[in-house]
Amino acid sequence: MTQGKGGGSKGVATRKARSRTADGFRYIEQVFYVLVATALAAAGAGLFVYVVYSFFTGLGDSSFLTITLELLDGLLLVFITTELLHTVRAVIDESTLMTEPFLIVGMVAVIRRLILISAEAKELVARRRSTTSCSRWGYSPEWSSHWASPSSCCDTPTAPSPAHSTPTWTSPT
Repeated sequence: MTQGKGGGSKGVATRKARSRTADGFRYIEQVFYVLVATALAAAGAGLFVYVVYSFFTGLGDSSFLTITLELLDGLLLVFITTELLHTVRAVIDESTLMTEPFLIVGMVAVIRRLILISAEAKELVARRRSTTSCSRWGYSPEWSSHWASPSSCCDTPTAPSPAHSTPTWTSPT
């Protein structure tokens, strides 16, 4: 028997075996994509609930700027998780990995980091200004236990301190 273009019966059996193997791996790949999508959906939903809960419970505890930045940070993480979920869904639907969602996730991550850095810088500058204004009145962090506290030398009024926290002075002689 001569083998033509088809490769004979042995070639057909080999192609069928390869096709079955490829189909099996495709099925396993789809199962993994579904598991990853399920985990991303659960993580995104849990993170969203946690971020919103933390925002509302932290309103009285921290400054509004701090709690809003934490909300924004958390929501951007939820957005990143959603974009990753979208990417996995597209891979499941089209069996093709697309690069655009990864670029979007990268851009959102960079924007998230820039927002956090600028907010932290703003807080550091504000803290530096309050420390500088206190140092004009003679406050130094090293002297805080012996002299005035930063809250008493700065512009913000404070309640008088209890008598037991007042330092006692003795004569050097």
